[in-house]
Amino acid sequence: MSIPGDFPDLAYQQLKALVDVHAERVRPIAGEPTLYRQFALSHNAILWRFRSAVDADETYRLAYLLPDVSGDTEKRYAQERALFEFFAALVSTAEVLCYCSYAIAGMANDTAFPLVTEKDRRSVDPQLTKEKFAATYPTEAITATLDGMLNTYADANKMRNVLSHRGSPPRATYLGGPKDGHVEWGPFEIDITLTEELRKWLSQQTHSVVEALCRFSTDHLRKSRL
Repeated sequence: MSIPGDFPDLAYQQLKALVDVHAERVRPIAGEPTLYRQFALSHNAILWRFRSAVDADETYRLAYLLPDVSGDTEKRYAQERALFEFFAALVSTAEVLCYCSYAIAGMANDTAFPLVTEKDRRSVDPQLTKEKFAATYPTEAITATLDGMLNTYADANKMRNVLSHRGSPPRATYLGGPKDGHVEWGPFEIDITLTEELRKWLSQQTHSVVEALCRFSTDHLRKSRL
């Protein structure tokens, strides 16, 4: 599989190695930890979802450059499909980053971050993860990093929910005035940089979260027994 150049692969692999060392250390005590399985599934998904967002970004930009043909909706369809896929992948990447963070924190403190039952796992979402870290690890870098990521995540998630559950928002095209030619689409503007800018944001946030998780794992997992 090709790894996107803007994905934090070195930190991503380092994070798995840190958690693997912890899992090997506790296995004689507790068997295969349930929390490790939750970490593994979310850690795998970080790369898959990020790659999906990258592919959709590139598809959208190609669709944006398609020629306009009067009466033909193929260009609009290609853009809408790519935007749907992009927002779904972007939001999912942020959510699995949060779930991965929660699972790692659960290894360090399973009382504050329970993941044993299906009910526990279903309750985990970005807001809960943010609140749990703020209450339990208020001074950790990962806490501030998650808080920062979730500000832009909220806008993207609103659009993902609209696209998934309501439909495709209309486009408002300005004619004349200071915004002549601009095309608004919900809170976003349809231009060739739409997904490109959000992809840059996603890359920055993925780097920040994964690197902060490496520091958190180094500091906290070695102190825990599960």
